[in-house]
Amino acid sequence: MAQSWELPEEGQIEEEEETPFPEEEEDAIVDLASPTIAELYFSQGQVMEAISTYEKILLKDPEDKFALSRLAELNEFVDKASTPSQEDISRQNTLKTIAILEDWLVRIRVTNTARHNPTSP
Repeated sequence: MAQSWELPEEGQIEEEEETPFPEEEEDAIVDLASPTIAELYFSQGQVMEAISTYEKILLKDPEDKFALSRLAELNEFVDKASTPSQEDISRQNTLKTIAILEDWLVRIRVTNTARHNPTSP
């Protein structure tokens, strides 16, 4: 048996479901934020997403001691990662010095070769 479809007459068009306003979407995202999700982000190397998730948790509950302490730890982690250690600075300086000395060595060899093998026109 064939189904018949009826088109709505003018004025009978059903209204579409309303889409949430951006504020409502943000509230929904805040509701989904949890320490588990934040730690999943962290374990995947997405530290900034983990920080953002903990910030959303604190929007819901500003007194959440675990979220406060973990957020502080993650911020400290980011600060340490972005600040080069003394060892890194020393390594960079050593590499620069080596590059300069290698350049000098090439110039010395070229000069020596030119002195020992003069070309006359």
